[in-house]
Amino acid sequence: MRTRKSDVQSPPPTLPSNGIRYRFKEPDMRKQRKLLNLRISGLVETYSGRVFSWIVRQCGDRELAEEITQQTFVSVVSKVDQYKEQGKFESWLFRIAMNALRDEMRRRGRQARPMATTGTEDEADPWSVAQDQI
Repeated sequence: MRTRKSDVQSPPPTLPSNGIRYRFKEPDMRKQRKLLNLRISGLVETYSGRVFSWIVRQCGDRELAEEITQQTFVSVVSKVDQYKEQGKFESWLFRIAMNALRDEMRRRGRQARPMATTGTEDEADPWSVAQDQI
């Protein structure tokens, strides 16, 4: 079996101790950030319509669906390193969307709801009406 030059690992370079400073080329971060933004925008273009439609069908509120869709893609970008390529990416994405919707509905269910009153305050409060009659 022949070994290629790319298969042979070379030792790390050693610097001569002659007092000369060497400049190492750092990766261009702007280029990497641009590539990442292109990947993210492609991901959003590919899946955002389907995620949004699914959430609208589940909750019936377009504004809420927009918020949750945005929240879903923020979560996907922040958790992409946790994705395991055992299943389909789409399944993982929709699981994140479902959890975001479920969390929002739970949060809304825990909020206090104002009591509906009809008429004046005295009519809504039977104790104040009873005290007026005494």
